[in-house]
Amino acid sequence: MKLIMENWRHHLKEQGDSFKCPHGMFVSVMLPPTKREIVILPTNNEGPTAFYRSTGSGTAGRNTEDMWLPMGGVGQHNGDPWIIKLPSSHPQAKGSKFPKEESEFWKIGKELARCYERNPFKSKDWTGYLTKFELPSYEQVEEYAGIFRITYGAMIVNHWLNSKGALKTDWQSGGIYGSVNHPVSGVEKGSGYTTDLAGLTVRDIHSMVWKNSQEQGTHNI
Repeated sequence: MKLIMENWRHHLKEQGDSFKCPHGMFVSVMLPPTKREIVILPTNNEGPTAFYRSTGSGTAGRNTEDMWLPMGGVGQHNGDPWIIKLPSSHPQAKGSKFPKEESEFWKIGKELARCYERNPFKSKDWTGYLTKFELPSYEQVEEYAGIFRITYGAMIVNHWLNSKGALKTDWQSGGIYGSVNHPVSGVEKGSGYTTDLAGLTVRDIHSMVWKNSQEQGTHNI
């Protein structure tokens, strides 16, 4: 593993002839105050795939800071939103989370790190995404659906990945936020909100917000 890290950083300064650097990225808060920078790119073997920029804080004994690693979406882990990592059973994996050296995922991650180091990607606005799909705001979801904005944010990330064909439901054995077939369980712990999340989709939440806002006499949803 140490050799993988060293080779990764050694290649950051290489110039990729065919790789096209992304112009923008979405930034999502998974566990406050930790933010994750995410892009979606096409791949030859896996179709559209999301990559996130590692903070280096979640892998004991391994310096993964600034590495771009593949992700399948946002799932539930010990009751909290958590990035769905590359599973160890995947053909491109070298253990859980890390792609094999010289695999397609590894090469893409290497080029993303090079691009970002040279010119950090601009952050896109989630508000524009919500407006595009006529989805309620974070504030409206907390007020009228009783769902924590971090939880809703996890569902929105998966909604975005799914809209691009990049949600990897087969990378997660547990619950996936916003999924009917892979429902998360119960109420988000420690959030102070009481809505049962099991099987809820983004569209379900939209209906809840509309219904409850109408009952309370609010007509701007």
